[in-house]
Amino acid sequence: MNRSFFLLTVLFIQLQNVLCHIQTKVYTGELSQTGVQIMGRFRHGLDSSKIVAVIPLIEHGPNMFIGTGHTAAKGYLVDWFVDTIYFQFKVPAPFFENTFAISQRPYRVTIMYDD
Repeated sequence: MNRSFFLLTVLFIQLQNVLCHIQTKVYTGELSQTGVQIMGRFRHGLDSSKIVAVIPLIEHGPNMFIGTGHTAAKGYLVDWFVDTIYFQFKVPAPFFENTFAISQRPYRVTIMYDD
């Protein structure tokens, strides 16, 4: 019993040390008009090799959010891309006009990174 408790304690401490290094940044903005390939773009200011997770949300209605890749209804097609400088909401070329429901809507992007 004591050995199991000890191992569990060590595991918890190691997990806590890993989680202490994870930081978050939240970016907000508004998507552009429909009919363009890049609907939103901002400088994230992070070392892209340290990014561990990205959570992009688009406000569809008051306090109602959808994620990228939402295909349940027409007009919501958008995806995202992160490079060494920018985060971008992107639309595949043949689908520019299939973004009317999210054009000029607010977005919130949470980026988690290892400090």
